[in-house]
Amino acid sequence: MKLIFTRIPYFTFLFLLILLIDVCVKILLPPFPYRYISKPMIIILLLVFYVYNYNETSSKKYKYVVIGLCSFLIGDILLITHSNMYLFIGGMMLFMVGKIFYSLKFSHTTDFNLMRLVPFLLVIFAFMATLFSFIYDNLDEFFIPVLFYFFVSLLTLQIAFLRKEAVNFLSYMLVLFGLELLVIGESVLALKMFYQDIPYQDVLTILLYGVSQYFIVLGLVKEKQNPTLTHTRDSASQ
Repeated sequence: MKLIFTRIPYFTFLFLLILLIDVCVKILLPPFPYRYISKPMIIILLLVFYVYNYNETSSKKYKYVVIGLCSFLIGDILLITHSNMYLFIGGMMLFMVGKIFYSLKFSHTTDFNLMRLVPFLLVIFAFMATLFSFIYDNLDEFFIPVLFYFFVSLLTLQIAFLRKEAVNFLSYMLVLFGLELLVIGESVLALKMFYQDIPYQDVLTILLYGVSQYFIVLGLVKEKQNPTLTHTRDSASQ
């Protein structure tokens, strides 16, 4: 068991296998009881993988990731049947909690170039405006929750974007790519629920969500403090 979770190729194969099983369950079988088994396994696998492999020196930041993943896990269970408004809102809130704890993990005290952030913010604004132009008319009482949800999603993405000078390049790119996939998957779900059906929407939503979380957690496992930053701080303290 330990070998599977400590060897990335083995774990990746197992994770993708479970993810594909969840896709098949979603398409071919009724939600109860099958998806209540297959869907939580996605985050459970990532949680175990992180616990086995994390190299976090701060116990607080380690707890942030664990709490974040647990929030996604419970949110996943609530959103299996998202036709229930109360379960849907509860799932959304837990997903926001998960992203807030991810953001706490991503945050750092390194100075950043404000001008580099401007193009990123413009892209975020254009993306939000385009998405809401499609779904606005059908949001009704969900307008505020959905707006706030995407605000938290894009804020998390922004904080991850600002990690560049604080961590190694591999970790930075894996986490950023994972969060981008997560936002795309959530956008597909929003279009499905509040605009119109999209070809292969269920498959896309599951795959984008699962793969995005995989890249985020893998990026956190691969995280190392930027050696240039460490050297600069050591020199300043001398």
